[in-house]
Amino acid sequence: MAIPGVFYWGSNTLLFVALSKLTVPIFQVAYQGKLVITALVSVCTLGRTYVARQWCCLVVISLSIAFIASEDCIRNNNTNDISETNAMTTTAVSRDISPDISGNLFMGLGAIAIACLLSAFAGVYFEYVVKNDRSYVKTPSLWMRNIQLAFFSIIVALFQLKLNGWSGKHDTKSFFHGFTYAAWCQVFLFSAGGLVVAAVIQHADNVVKGLATGISVLLSTAGSTVLFKTSLTPTFSICAVTTITAVYLFYGESISWPQRSLWTKYISALASSFAIINLITPAQDNEMAVPNHLVTNVFPTDWNSTTTALDALRSIQNQVHERHFHEATHILYDLRTAIGNRPAKYLEIGSYTGISAALMLRHPMPTFVTLVDPCVLDPSHFHGYLSQEKTIRKNLQALTVTRCCAGDFHPWDLRVGYSPQALPMGETFDIIFIDGDHSTRGVWADYDGTINLLRPGGFMVFDDYLDHLYSPAVRPAVDDIASSTKLITIGSPRNIHGIHPTTNQSFINEYIFQRSGKFNFFPQPETDVAISDPLLGITVATYRRPDGMTPSMLENLWTMLLDQSYRNWKLYLTGDFYENETEWKSLSFFNHSQASLYNLPEPGERGIINDLWLHAGTDAMNNALDRIVADGIQWNVHLDDDDIWDADHLQNVVSGIRTGATFVTVECQHHNSQLPNYAGFLTNISHSVLPRPCGVLHSSISFNAVKLTSRYKITPGCPADADLWSRIVFDDYFFPAFVPIKSCYHVRENGSGSSERVLRRWDFFDRDPPPGWYKNASHYTSLASETFPVNLSTHCVHIIGPQMNPPEDYSHHFVKLPLDMVPYHIRVVEAFAGLPVWQKQQ
Repeated sequence: MAIPGVFYWGSNTLLFVALSKLTVPIFQVAYQGKLVITALVSVCTLGRTYVARQWCCLVVISLSIAFIASEDCIRNNNTNDISETNAMTTTAVSRDISPDISGNLFMGLGAIAIACLLSAFAGVYFEYVVKNDRSYVKTPSLWMRNIQLAFFSIIVALFQLKLNGWSGKHDTKSFFHGFTYAAWCQVFLFSAGGLVVAAVIQHADNVVKGLATGISVLLSTAGSTVLFKTSLTPTFSICAVTTITAVYLFYGESISWPQRSLWTKYISALASSFAIINLITPAQDNEMAVPNHLVTNVFPTDWNSTTTALDALRSIQNQVHERHFHEATHILYDLRTAIGNRPAKYLEIGSYTGISAALMLRHPMPTFVTLVDPCVLDPSHFHGYLSQEKTIRKNLQALTVTRCCAGDFHPWDLRVGYSPQALPMGETFDIIFIDGDHSTRGVWADYDGTINLLRPGGFMVFDDYLDHLYSPAVRPAVDDIASSTKLITIGSPRNIHGIHPTTNQSFINEYIFQRSGKFNFFPQPETDVAISDPLLGITVATYRRPDGMTPSMLENLWTMLLDQSYRNWKLYLTGDFYENETEWKSLSFFNHSQASLYNLPEPGERGIINDLWLHAGTDAMNNALDRIVADGIQWNVHLDDDDIWDADHLQNVVSGIRTGATFVTVECQHHNSQLPNYAGFLTNISHSVLPRPCGVLHSSISFNAVKLTSRYKITPGCPADADLWSRIVFDDYFFPAFVPIKSCYHVRENGSGSSERVLRRWDFFDRDPPPGWYKNASHYTSLASETFPVNLSTHCVHIIGPQMNPPEDYSHHFVKLPLDMVPYHIRVVEAFAGLPVWQKQQ
């Protein structure tokens, strides 16, 4: 029994391979080809003879199977023309997706052919032993024969398990993981079916064999149309009935006339049944659609009925020159809309060329995108000319608006590496899109690696759920996850937009889960903060300026801190490789108990990058943050070494902290045109104002550096501080407080920049101008002055404040502007209200 046992094991294994590649009806009809192969093996080994009629029946069966296969191949080729299926693009080794999509159909048919051959050899050998072997004193029973067959099959199967590991999913699952009631029922049916086959071989006549064949094909087809929405075609129905009729005629000589009459009625009933199934089943593509009982309606019926998402995706695809795939990812855009108008975080495993990430960045609601991809694909794979990593970065930069200072900066982070090792730890996400390793083990690894990163109310989306041609392992793995996960199963939404109409697929290619609950983006304030006096870490980055002004600026900064009405603070000053160590140690507060000074041993950015105005001080600031956290201080209050605070600035910050916020900003000179007009009282603190990049002053920002984990980094085209603010709003514990009291001002060294940045509260009578103000007047487009300065440059456009007319011999011609002609950026500064504004005439 060892020989047929091994053959049956090989046959059963290949049948599962075939079933994963083919729809159930095609599988059942194609498996009838076993009769043809068995007949040939019987002729060759047992010397059996067949008449011409029987050979004709075998030919008809073969042709019927060929017709069904060819029709399915043609339909799949149509699918390939519109790139319906997606390929594995990420954490697994790349594979060629260019061959004809019908390759998996032929793979399935090839598996059936080999399985039929093995089964035929095993069946013929088993039949020979059962009916002809008389070498034993007592012939073993059928039960014993089946035990013998199973014994040798189990030995081979255990050897196979040893080679592949105990679990096809991943090593952390038990041997019987996934054996649900349905799986055990399947095991029972296979076992019982084997016993029935053995009984048929010894006892049943040919009529029963043919009857069983027809009923098997009919029931399998009907079940497939109900459970999997598998479509039937007239060609399939005709070929199926023809196959069953050929089976009947093959055994025709041994069937009596009454039985032939019964067979005629039976075949007519089969034909009618197939016709009815074909009529009541809507025409669909050959994808295995999602069972209705797996779809949970958690949204209104029209939740994704608009074409906004699809239009956005197609707009991106039209701008990308590299290869792209199906349009089912538009559902991600709709899910982002469902989350609501608050900052949300999106994680995707597998980015290919960055289209799905760009789609999320294009969403009008603020979304922070994290991409995880090993970036190992050859450019020929996606029809590109750059490496995969450079292609992703190129597309994201081109497809998303990145004007940081215009408030349109969209933050994203590409983490090059394999999942789950490259996944961000300590973060959570509202949407997790998994399009990585499409093997069973890979799907489970991505699920296990991200399940704890999904926020309450968040969505987990698996791509290629219906791609049984190129990603056959995804659906079984996701179904297994659905049977054991605590996530809410939404399923695969219906294809209401008619994506790829030539295939008429009824469901899209994504499978969605949702975590129960609701993410509390603005958490409730802590009860003990209302009366707290937190220790504030004042973080400052500095460097030695060529003009030698840095020591005096730092001494002024220290004096300003000593004048603060709130006293519970400590200065953390980091030198960005301050070259003069003697000068550094000569600062009056170098050894003060309220100051911690550290000088970087080498420059962080100076001498390394060109955009120093954007990124200088990044390493120094992160160093200061690390130091305050290491000293047990939670609150970081940033101060540029050339900025000015009012004496109550820290007290204003603490007022925001006492509301339970984790991020506090006060009003500063740049806020006038950026923020709502709140009355300047501590009772009007708002929790709905977010920091706008380049719309606030860096020294007006404070945040809890323990609860908020975002840090400074270099992002091309965006200042490091503005980039931080654009990302920090997505941190899990971000809770803002805007204190509408102006207590922060900026002093620019050279005064260059837009006119909004040179209008300062202390520019007119209430404060003395800083040293060198008029010396640098040539750098200003607007200037506040009590008199017309003698060194005014041609670059100056407006002068605010002089009450007298320009001197007759003045070198420039200025006229006084009517109030309605005064530029907005001047009118909004209350210190200059009612003062004349002079404009230079060209």
